[in-house]
Amino acid sequence: MWDLLANTGFFGFILCAIGTIIFAIKRNRLWKKCLALVGVSFVLFAIGVFNIPPDPDKVKQELEASQLTFNQGQSALEAKRYEEAVTAFQQVVKEDTKNYQVAQAKIKELSHQVAQIKLERAIVLYEQEKYKEAKSLLENVVEIDPSSVQAHLYYGLVNLEPFEASMNGYEHVNQAIGASVILTYGDLASREESIEKNEALHKQAREYIKAMQDAVDSSKKNVAKAIKIDPAYKEALQTTEVLQTLEQLLAKMDQYHKTYIQIADKHQSILTLEKKWKKTWDSGDFEKLDEIDPEIRQEYQELQQDIERMKGEVATLSEEISALQKQGQDKMKELKTLFPKL
Repeated sequence: MWDLLANTGFFGFILCAIGTIIFAIKRNRLWKKCLALVGVSFVLFAIGVFNIPPDPDKVKQELEASQLTFNQGQSALEAKRYEEAVTAFQQVVKEDTKNYQVAQAKIKELSHQVAQIKLERAIVLYEQEKYKEAKSLLENVVEIDPSSVQAHLYYGLVNLEPFEASMNGYEHVNQAIGASVILTYGDLASREESIEKNEALHKQAREYIKAMQDAVDSSKKNVAKAIKIDPAYKEALQTTEVLQTLEQLLAKMDQYHKTYIQIADKHQSILTLEKKWKKTWDSGDFEKLDEIDPEIRQEYQELQQDIERMKGEVATLSEEISALQKQGQDKMKELKTLFPKL
């Protein structure tokens, strides 16, 4: 019966669709009725398809396969191969009313053991500096067992790894910045190139700072989860202290480079004033030059004062950054006593 209904709906849908197109081209009003029949035919087809009873042989095969995987799960469980057991129990289908609920209960019972096995494997990968693989496993562990304090902590630590890579890149760029000072005198074009180069280097350094900040934020989020579960977890509390120091360090770095970019902007403003003065000189309009010269000199002096003030600020920031780096290194050494292979 349902087969007949599905076939009727299918062929009716095709015929009515063709009729709708033909009548629409001929601008015959019957196209609206045909369009309505298209909808009716589709509904009949859907009802027929969804109510066709499953093939008994196919159902029997699925139930036999489900029983087989359930038995495999039981065997793996008895042999304490917990991951293999969970994988097998997950393949038990709902239609297998005899085993499905039992399989689901087994999966729930084994979740802690599976999570612990994966956590131990992730820690080994972390210690081997295979951070990508460790992170993938730890993501799975915290999903399986959200109450695992150790999993959250290591997930925080593995998320901190991009910090080290970005820090290395930052140091490289910072060395280039130190070797590329802004020219104060000389050809205008060379000075402008020097300003642009210095500003570009600082912007690149700030990109590294942003990457480090993202790593710290991600790590902090996961370590906080570990502390929420166990407020007395010593390793997590000490890791938090390290993260706080890193946050302070990054804030100072960001402020340092923003100030240096502002210095580059001030030099660019000086360059603009000099170009204005030179353009007026080259034009031969000395009357206008006498008019603008005092204003240019005053603005030039103010810009130079701003630059000297900012240089004092970055010198102070540089000292604070060095102190925070030393403090961070000391805290990391303390942390390594808790994680010998960190």
